[in-house]
Amino acid sequence: MPRRYGADGTRLWNGKTPEEFTEANAYRFMVETEAVLQRKELMDDPAQPAPASGKEEFYLSKKDDVLLTPEQIAAEERRWLFDAPIAELAEVKGVSIDEAVKMRTDAILQEAVVPITVSVRPIEPQGKLIGFASVNFGGVVIDDFKVVDGKNGIFLGAPSKPDPASRTGYRATVRIPDRATQERINAAGVEAYHAAVEQLVARAQAVRPAPIKEQMAEAAKQDEIELVLTAGYQDAAARQSAYEAAVQSYRESGCSEEEAAARAATVQPAPEASEYATGYGADILAADSMEKDTGFADTRAYEWLEAYAAEHGFILRWPQERQAATGMVFEPWHWRYVGVENAAKINASGLCFEEYIETLQSIAAEG
Repeated sequence: MPRRYGADGTRLWNGKTPEEFTEANAYRFMVETEAVLQRKELMDDPAQPAPASGKEEFYLSKKDDVLLTPEQIAAEERRWLFDAPIAELAEVKGVSIDEAVKMRTDAILQEAVVPITVSVRPIEPQGKLIGFASVNFGGVVIDDFKVVDGKNGIFLGAPSKPDPASRTGYRATVRIPDRATQERINAAGVEAYHAAVEQLVARAQAVRPAPIKEQMAEAAKQDEIELVLTAGYQDAAARQSAYEAAVQSYRESGCSEEEAAARAATVQPAPEASEYATGYGADILAADSMEKDTGFADTRAYEWLEAYAAEHGFILRWPQERQAATGMVFEPWHWRYVGVENAAKINASGLCFEEYIETLQSIAAEG
C-alpha cells in the first residue's frame, strides 16, 4: 500500500511528493482535489441547488473543464484497473509494476464468475423431493443439495441437518451468498435433472426387450412373411356388439332365438367368456391375406405361425381337430398368449387349451 507520509513527515499523495508527480498523477490529483472542494462548497452554501442527478457530488476535471459524475469517475478507475497498460496503472496508483500486476490480478479474480456445474441423482418422488444433487463451485464440490419440485418449478435446496432450535427443525449447512448465485444453481440444477431423467429413460429402453408382437413380426419378416395383428384387447361393450351382431345374423338366416344364440356363441363368445377382454387373445393375419376365414390356413403365414408361434408364447386357440373340446369353430387366425414355456408344453401334449387345463387340474386334485 502506498506510503502516506515521507521520512521527514511530508504528506504524500499515493506515496509521492508533488515534485515526483507525472502528468497522469497531476491530472488525477486535480480531479480528486476539485471533487473535495466542490463537495465542501455545496455543504457550505445552503442556497446552492442540488445536482440534477440527486447525488451530492460532482467532480471537476481541470483537463477539459467538464463536470464528471461519480459513475464517470468509476469508469475511469475501471479503465486504469482493467484496460490501461500496467505501466500506466502503476504510475497512476504510485506503485511498482509488480504491485500493479497484483492489483489487476486481484481485481480480475474478484470479478470473475465462478463456474457452477451440477450433477443430479433423480429418485422416486417423496412429496416434493425428487432428487439429490452435487454442486461444483469452481472445483469445490458440495453434496446433498435437495432437488425440490416447488409450486414455481424445480429448484435446489441447500444441504441441511436436523436442528431442534430451528423453526423448520432443520438448519442449512451451506449458505448461498446471493440471489444471483442461487438462480444460477437452480438453472444448472433444472438442466441436470432433466438430462439425468432422459438418461435413465434411454437406459431403460435400451435394456427393455421389444414387445412380443414386434419380436414375432420381426422373426416372420426374416422369412419374408409380414404378419398383421388385426385384433387384440377389446372391452365388454365391443364384445357385446360383436356377439349381438352374430345372433342377429343367424336370426336372419332362419334360426330360432335359442338356436341363433347357441350358434353365435361358437363364433363370437359372450362378453363374459371372451378372451379378448383379458388381453391375451389376438387375431393374426398376413399382409397378403387379410380375410378372417378358414382359407388363411392355406397360407405361408399360417404355416409359419404353426411352426414358430410357440417360440413367442402363442398357441392356436381353437384347433380344427379340437372343436368338440373347445366348443368353438376352427379359426386359424385366432391365437392366445400363454407364455413360451406353457406354449411349448401345450403343443407337445397335442391337447387344446381347455384339455390341458383340465389335465393340470386333475393332477393337482390327485395329489
